[in-house]
Parts: sequence; structure tokens; C-alpha cells
Amino acid sequence: MDVDKPIIKVGEIVDHDDGTSTITFEVNDAFEQMYLEDTGKKRITKRGLSNYIKDIIMKANNKQDGYDFNLDYQLKKLVKIIKLISAKYKN
Repeated sequence: MDVDKPIIKVGEIVDHDDGTSTITFEVNDAFEQMYLEDTGKKRITKRGLSNYIKDIIMKANNKQDGYDFNLDYQLKKLVKIIKLISAKYKN
């Protein structure tokens, strides 16, 4: 992975019987550094990184704060994530 540019890649999406999904991501060092700088945290935790990624996905879905999707390589996986998260957070 390119260490100069923050990159996140979708690994695996597992759908569960209860309607939830588990999504596995791969991030590079630049993404981890961006997380630490943006959150002010001193270490990376699974829960913290998960919440941070969820927030970025929601912003990208809504094209907020300069976030958007690069759909060139994993279009099907990203579209599925958008649908899952959008459905979960719509009231």
C-alpha cells in the first residue's frame, strides 16, 4: 500500500442472520497516522478505528467534508457498505 496517501480497502463483508454485517478493512500507515491526528488519540484501538471508519463512510456517502468514494476497484463492496450503513442509520 502507498504510505504517503491514507488508504482504506474493504477486505471481507460477512452478513449475519440477525441482519447485521461484519466488515473487515485494511488500512495503511498513512491512514493510521491520519486517524491519530484527527482524533488526538495516542494509540489505535479496534473500536476507535471502527468508529472512525464508520464516520468516514457516512461522510463519503453524503459527500460531506470533502469525503467521497473512489469506486474504481471495489464498486460492489462499497455499494453494499453504503446500503448497509445508510439503512442502519436512517430513522
